[in-house]
Amino acid sequence: MVALGVVGLFVTGLLIGGLDAVDSRDDRWWFMAQSLTGPMAFGVDWLHYWLRAEGSVVQGVGRMNEIGMLSCALAGLMNLIAAIDALFPPMRRRGEGAKL
Repeated sequence: MVALGVVGLFVTGLLIGGLDAVDSRDDRWWFMAQSLTGPMAFGVDWLHYWLRAEGSVVQGVGRMNEIGMLSCALAGLMNLIAAIDALFPPMRRRGEGAKL
């Protein structure tokens, strides 16, 4: 379910902002958060620059590009939180429950 959420958020960001939403050269700080999604971000970044060199992709401007970058960055941060959560199991057993 977490993978579906991360991929869904990343793809939604690409649909909103286009391929320019993932840009490692011009938007380096945003890409650091986006790269936490894994090889998916690096593949989209490579495809973006390959198509940009051919003249097929234009640079995104305006709010839609910003919303797309934010959505892809949130996907990476959500993936980071899921990984941290998986590293540290709960201290109590599930059967105990919370005691007030």
